[in-house]
Amino acid sequence: MLFEQSDIMIRTFGIERYIQAIKNRMINILVTQNEGKSRQKIVKMVENDFNDNNYSQVIRKVFQQSSRAPRIDINSAEGKHAMSYIEALENYVQPSNNGFLLTISKDYLKNALEVEAYKTGNSIGRKMWLLEQLNLTQV
Repeated sequence: MLFEQSDIMIRTFGIERYIQAIKNRMINILVTQNEGKSRQKIVKMVENDFNDNNYSQVIRKVFQQSSRAPRIDINSAEGKHAMSYIEALENYVQPSNNGFLLTISKDYLKNALEVEAYKTGNSIGRKMWLLEQLNLTQV
């Protein structure tokens, strides 16, 4: 996830909501991977993992500047992007891997975080192609 997306989410919703969105993402992914376990057990597992490894503290420290930066109005264009990002973070659908093939769903490709990642990747890819054509990658 790009730093800018995290920054916008934190400045719109606050650091605690951002941390909860990360936890929700982990829970949702683990629920699909561990069909035999109850959601309650997985929630507890994620909470314990966050507590044991001080993840919340680490996130607060890393995004200290974002937490202190001016808030973004939810009704602004940036705020609306933040809403789509936080929903995308929480509802993230991971590609599945059967050991040989990677299966990418339409939900994955529609995820706002992935849409931006692919856009950025394609842009960088075009720039690299141009540099290769100009033989500037050897410099």
